[in-house]
Amino acid sequence: MPTTEFRELCRKHAKKYIDIQRDSFKRLGVTADWGNPYITMDFKFEANIYRTLCQVAKGEGLFKVRRRNTKGPYYFLGSLGGHALGNLAT
Repeated sequence: MPTTEFRELCRKHAKKYIDIQRDSFKRLGVTADWGNPYITMDFKFEANIYRTLCQVAKGEGLFKVRRRNTKGPYYFLGSLGGHALGNLAT
């Protein structure tokens, strides 16, 4: 299966749960901007996350570490040096 098709199937699966989670949070009394949700799989947010991580990596704030008995690398954020990860939606 091509990667693009696999990702699209994952997005479809995840979309099914957005309304379920929203309704559950509302029942719990959570107050939020329900008309403008933060959905990490939204391409706008993904692009901003990527840009921010690139800025952090350029500033030597992202470290790649390989540990024993693991299949892949782990990435750690060191000192953010003024990078605002909380402002990803802009």
